[in-house]
Amino acid sequence: MAISATGDQDLHPNGGRDVNLFETTCRDAGYAVDFQFTAAQVGRLCGEMEAAGFRYIEVGHGVGLGGFTSKFGKAAASDEAYLEAAGSALKQARYGCFFIPGIGTKEQIKTAKSLGIHFLRIGTNVTETAGAEEYVEYAKSLGISVFYNFMKSYAVSPKEFAELGGRVSRWGADVVYVVDSAGALLPEQIRDYVRGLRGETDKAVGIHSHNNLQLACWNGVEALRAGATFVDCTLRGVGRSGGNAQAELLVGLLAKLGYRTGVDLYKTMDLAERVFRPIVMSLRPGSAAELERGLSDLDIIIGLAGFHSGFLPILRRAAERHGVDLRTLILRVCKADQVRPTEALVEQIAQSLARPAAVEAGRAAR
Repeated sequence: MAISATGDQDLHPNGGRDVNLFETTCRDAGYAVDFQFTAAQVGRLCGEMEAAGFRYIEVGHGVGLGGFTSKFGKAAASDEAYLEAAGSALKQARYGCFFIPGIGTKEQIKTAKSLGIHFLRIGTNVTETAGAEEYVEYAKSLGISVFYNFMKSYAVSPKEFAELGGRVSRWGADVVYVVDSAGALLPEQIRDYVRGLRGETDKAVGIHSHNNLQLACWNGVEALRAGATFVDCTLRGVGRSGGNAQAELLVGLLAKLGYRTGVDLYKTMDLAERVFRPIVMSLRPGSAAELERGLSDLDIIIGLAGFHSGFLPILRRAAERHGVDLRTLILRVCKADQVRPTEALVEQIAQSLARPAAVEAGRAAR
């Protein structure tokens, strides 16, 4: 995991298990702006997400292929335009789209394949899987990886869910998802669903959580502990209803716990604040409340570092005086003293951070 100027050592000393953070801002966050992301905006977000280290990126209308019409909330662009934008922006990251049988069609899947998608996320209510098998098989026949989302997973018991997961695995699904559509599941319930599923299939398991009970990020952690390897997230946690697991928080939290995500914390924070936030505000000026559901960069860093905010004025002045990143300064100071950092200590660390920057600036000037 890379964390910009700070290095891995600022959050954890050793690498841990690899996990996949699945970025779904360009689909799920569309609900917050009435599906008005332009194709150009999606292309830019995709490029920035790849630069931050995300390897799986989902784009398109909230309800997937075929949902761009007025029936589900007319989108600013067509399915094809969004996929073309993603394909043009991405060089290494895998991208794809959502698909609900009865809304999308096989012809649309075929078109999406021609536009380069790597995966298709097929979603059905957990009690309504009948008829989905043909779409799983069709996507697989085209060489597309299939992620199967059991929407409203909580509507059946963990045992029933596990049996359904085993069934779609036999159909050919590559990844099977627990989906907490209402943000209703508690961590111990997440563990039960994931563990049950792991007992029925050797396929990868993922978790898609909403944040209505403020548990989306921690439920992602519990899913990983129970054997999942995919966790969905969105920038600033923006998404349908209570939102989703906040990408910036999840990146930092997983790093602190020793997981390897390959995602750069600072780049993700900067993407959320400097790129995503202005896009959302331009499309829906009254959406500040949606954006503020997620924690600020500073709130996240303070929590990751174990930093008492009463000392913030001292560190802020030192960061401004020496031109260093406040986030890095907080992390480094807390490695030295989490209880009562002195101004002398803060000054010393700020100076040490400024020296490499000055040397690099000198090299660039030569």
